[in-house]
Amino acid sequence: MAFFFSWDFNNSVVDSRHFRLMLLAVSGLLLFSGCKREQSARPAPPPAEVEVYVAKATSVPLTFEYIGQTEASQEVDVRARVQGVVWEQGFSEGTSVTAGQFLYRIDPRPFEADLQVADARSYQAKVAVQAAQRDLNRTRSLTESASIAREELDDATSLYETSMASLRLADAQLLKARLELSFTTVTAPVGGRIGLALKRVGDLVDTGENSLLCRITTQDPMYVNFSISEKDMLEYRNNLKAGRIEAPQTEDFIVEIGLLDKSTYPERGRINFSDVTIDPRTGTGTHRAAFPNPEGLLQPGQYVEVRIIGANRTKTVMVPQGAVMFGMQGSYVYVVGDDDKVEMRPVTATDWEGLNWIIEEGLAAGEQIIISGINKTQPGADVSVTTVTTELDKETPVADSSKSQGITPAADSSASRPYPKDSKMPASPREKAEAQARAAGTTQTVSAETLTTTKSASAETE
Repeated sequence: MAFFFSWDFNNSVVDSRHFRLMLLAVSGLLLFSGCKREQSARPAPPPAEVEVYVAKATSVPLTFEYIGQTEASQEVDVRARVQGVVWEQGFSEGTSVTAGQFLYRIDPRPFEADLQVADARSYQAKVAVQAAQRDLNRTRSLTESASIAREELDDATSLYETSMASLRLADAQLLKARLELSFTTVTAPVGGRIGLALKRVGDLVDTGENSLLCRITTQDPMYVNFSISEKDMLEYRNNLKAGRIEAPQTEDFIVEIGLLDKSTYPERGRINFSDVTIDPRTGTGTHRAAFPNPEGLLQPGQYVEVRIIGANRTKTVMVPQGAVMFGMQGSYVYVVGDDDKVEMRPVTATDWEGLNWIIEEGLAAGEQIIISGINKTQPGADVSVTTVTTELDKETPVADSSKSQGITPAADSSASRPYPKDSKMPASPREKAEAQARAAGTTQTVSAETLTTTKSASAETE
């Protein structure tokens, strides 16, 4: 280079402007080389500090959820048993009535007259019997003294027996007349809530199609009908046989119901009927539970969420909800291995228990799952475990990870699949995860097998 510079000066080819440019280029090259050496000498950052939860297998209450509909435990049609005109109505529509309470009175005058006729005929038959009895006694004494022929005794006996038959017929007609007169007063056959009055004062009723007066429904207890699919029943039996599920010791499940306003009905019920056949049209079996309804909060025809309680999942692994993340391949967690390196572990997160995910596959007892500091690390990185948690907190907060779209269940969630706020039907954890993700500012796309969370454009920009 010295030769080059010397040649340039001697031949006066390079002017002063070109010389200054060459000096600037050489200075920049030397400065870049110095920065690169300084950067390569900078020490590596320390391992990220994280908090982990040590997974353990435990028994978790299992809740089965179905859609049910309420039904009155008894529904009675009150009908007229005699023909006549309605004289009186003794109830208010839509109120509660007791068994034996007066409801209607039908014009009794024709039946009172029939009763008097039947009573007179009965008396007439009694008089005829008495006369036949006296004649029979007299004929019998004369026959014994051989004063009259034997045939007269036979005739007297036949007359007496015919009179007795007429008396029994008259007494039966008298009883029927009394019954028909009593039928003009209509009383409630059962207690319950009475509906609309289908006949009013002045209406003509009979014992045929025009006989229906009103309906009474017994609503305490209240029945709830629900259907269980054949597939669910087979899965339950298989899991029970394999020991993955524990049934109640007495096989007596407790049933509770959720109403459409998201509240839980305060009374609990019991299953009192299970159908012995599967409906071939729907592939389901019908079941029924009975609930006390002393306050009348339940009414026939309501749709409710049926929750069957009493069974337990055995050897179940749960993790705090903030530790579960969702990606293109489904749900996963970060596991810290024995070498303090981070491993991305795919898991199958099925349901919630409180604020924790139930992991069906992918984790074993004793493994360490990162629950805090997720945003500081990545798969394959070294970490430093600062806090080890072995107990699940029912109020575990969402992890501070920008990578984790933790789904926080509602604070009052006790079932595995609670209602979302904008739904009238029970939702799966996947559906509720979508609602929670939308509220958190993310777009969550869920397929039939995986949960895929895509951050919003603003989050990606950041």
